[in-house]
Amino acid sequence: MAIDRLFKKLDLPPVRLRLYGRALRGIATVFLIGLLAYTFFAIWVPTENNPLDAPWFGTAVKTTFNLVFVVFMALAIWEVISIALQIVLRRAAGDNATRTQTILPIVRNVLFIVYAILFALMILSEIGINIMPLLAGAGIVGVAIGFGAQTMVKDFITGFTILMEDVIRVGDVAKVAGHEGAIEKITLRKIQLRDFGGRVYTIPFGEITTIENATKDFSFYVMDIGVSYKSDTDHVCEVLRRIDTDLRADPTVAAEILEPIEIMGVDRFADSAVIIKARIKTLPQKQWMVGREFNRRMKKAFEAEGIEIPFPQRVITMRNEGL
Repeated sequence: MAIDRLFKKLDLPPVRLRLYGRALRGIATVFLIGLLAYTFFAIWVPTENNPLDAPWFGTAVKTTFNLVFVVFMALAIWEVISIALQIVLRRAAGDNATRTQTILPIVRNVLFIVYAILFALMILSEIGINIMPLLAGAGIVGVAIGFGAQTMVKDFITGFTILMEDVIRVGDVAKVAGHEGAIEKITLRKIQLRDFGGRVYTIPFGEITTIENATKDFSFYVMDIGVSYKSDTDHVCEVLRRIDTDLRADPTVAAEILEPIEIMGVDRFADSAVIIKARIKTLPQKQWMVGREFNRRMKKAFEAEGIEIPFPQRVITMRNEGL
């Protein structure tokens, strides 16, 4: 249906829509019951005993109507703000859905807290409570918290800067404060990541000095390929290019590879091997899958071509000295 497509486009959860529907039905039910009660008292109860003529009744009805109206307008305005915020962030992020998923909950939560505080003050004012002492007390408490929570303020400022500069997103694989793993959750104060062993690290933004993002826009699988000293390095490079050509022709892997293999050449001479450095450019987070498949094919190709992958060796010289 068109209405369902509209709700999906605006990202309005069905659960929240059903909740609003039940609330409206409840309000309508209460209104009808109140209307019936009003009719009963107006017709059947004598004027001297009729609560409808009491001074408090008009005040109660007016206050109740104002509260319901304020709540209704607050919810409507919040939904409009939430939808507008999501549309703006999606357009700003373009095709980067993960950037929207990272920033949207944080900005929405901050706005919701501010909006909820303003809404609560309006409700208190509507029911007759003087909010000026509350505002004065909140200002004093805010100053005290500001002095006592300088580290938290630092976390907020650093986190806001990192998020606005799009350094990391939810789903990236990064090394943060000495811990490496997949970013699972980002708030305005901390980052939560999970490493390959399943361990979860929670790192406040204030403790972060360097972020190593291994999946920003694209990735590289870097290889230090060791071959024996007797191997022809030109032949080894030719075999590596042939492996890369076959790999990019494989439809199960080809879509993940962005460019042909880049072979830098002989990088260094190790104790028992000549090291050839190469790398493959892939889509973000696909470098490990592509690299494992390349290594599997390289092992077979080296065996077929007679290229030796060396292992540590030690030469021992025996001397026979007379006693």
